[in-house]
Amino acid sequence: MPQNTTPEKLTAQQERVLERLLTGETVTAAAEAVGVDRSTVHRWLREDLKFQAAYNRQRRELQEAYAARMLSLADHAIATVEHAITNGDLRASLHHNALQGIHDRPCHLRRSRVMPM
Repeated sequence: MPQNTTPEKLTAQQERVLERLLTGETVTAAAEAVGVDRSTVHRWLREDLKFQAAYNRQRRELQEAYAARMLSLADHAIATVEHAITNGDLRASLHHNALQGIHDRPCHLRRSRVMPM
């Protein structure tokens, strides 16, 4: 979890709500866990500039960290599939070909279904 580096300190309740929101909890769940009304959290998100800034900054940091991790995983996945295909793994080769076919289709024709390995 990114460190809270806001120039103006958030309240302890705001920091706890922010942490919960950034881990994917709903506004209602975060508010209940911290002991504030959900309308208070909505007000912070809508009107409190330091809360908004902290929320936006930490979301951006998380998104950047996730993107870097996804690139790392993609490199590993490509190397794994490449190794399997090079070593004659027919299932990996078929799966690769299926994914390539999905990739080559226009976006509006793609489906979320992928052949199981």
